[in-house]
Amino acid sequence: MAKNDLILLDGILEEYQTQGLPSNDIGEVFEFFATSQILKEYAFKNSEILSGSVDGRNDGGIDEFFIIVNGHLAENIPDDFWPKASSELEVYIITCKHDDSFKQAPINTLIPSLSQLLDFTIPSKDLESSYNSKVLTKRDLFYKAYRKLSTSLEKFRINIIYACRGTEDIENNVQAKADQAENICRDNFSECSVEFSFWGNTKLLEIYRQRNPSKLDLKIEKALNQNNQYIVLSNISKYCEFITAPNGKLNKYLFDSNVRDYLGLNPVNQDILNSLENNHQANFWWLNNGITLICSHAQSVGDIITIERGDGLKFSYQVYDNKEVLLSEADKYMSTAAKSPISGKESVTLITCSGEWSEQRKTYLSRQFVRAIIVEN
Repeated sequence: MAKNDLILLDGILEEYQTQGLPSNDIGEVFEFFATSQILKEYAFKNSEILSGSVDGRNDGGIDEFFIIVNGHLAENIPDDFWPKASSELEVYIITCKHDDSFKQAPINTLIPSLSQLLDFTIPSKDLESSYNSKVLTKRDLFYKAYRKLSTSLEKFRINIIYACRGTEDIENNVQAKADQAENICRDNFSECSVEFSFWGNTKLLEIYRQRNPSKLDLKIEKALNQNNQYIVLSNISKYCEFITAPNGKLNKYLFDSNVRDYLGLNPVNQDILNSLENNHQANFWWLNNGITLICSHAQSVGDIITIERGDGLKFSYQVYDNKEVLLSEADKYMSTAAKSPISGKESVTLITCSGEWSEQRKTYLSRQFVRAIIVEN
């Protein structure tokens, strides 16, 4: 790790504390910050991050407890909408300490809790004297998910995470306890991938610094453009590439909470999947009203035009729009063609003859206007 990583992390935590995220208590601030980084790939809202907290008296050494089904929090799935096929279950059990080093004591507390909470042969009512209601509610939800997905479960993973402000240089005795915790999970669940990981200041800062791409490209077949608003037709495989992160999961940050993406787990999506998997004769894109994406700027990418000045300097422009206009309307359209299609962006407009040749007028009956935006390096 870099020597000053801890100083930088503490500066970030101080800013979170100033903003009251989620409170002014530095322990709660660190817990919220660490959990947000651990679950960053899911793009959960702050309220969803806070929903995993089980911290408090009789928490069994567990601060955060999440059950995630196909990328969605299990508590948000209606009873009738659980997946019937290709399900993925992920469990996160997180311990957060505002300490500057990893210690054995938190894992010592966690180990007997895992032995009891992950043994579903023990009724939850028999554990009420040992664990608070939030821990047992999460345990019951885990049990429910495990049972509900029994016939469709393809991937099952338990992540046990210990986060603190220290370095990831783990002492042998601490690692031995982590290994013991992993074995407890494997003893209770077969065909389960288990990992106990340590998140220190370097790992937390690494994830914190990761930013979602500000620009993404979607390959399309057709596009209609009006005032920089687009309706496009895209091959579904290209659309999947567009919304998929390098880790193979949905880029959830692309979708505003009130705009349709996957819409969670429900019969509509199952019907769509059935249409795709079966040899349906109808064109699929007629069967639904499409996907809406909101962004700060959208641009249809066209061919590249290269212009070379007399001094040899070259400039590249990307075609923005290409419009054929009747000769009778060409003069009127000229004022539009002379303006950049994007305010503040340098552009070039190419005009040429098109359409049918008129022998009587000795000219073509249309004009082709091509506007292109400069490509900035």
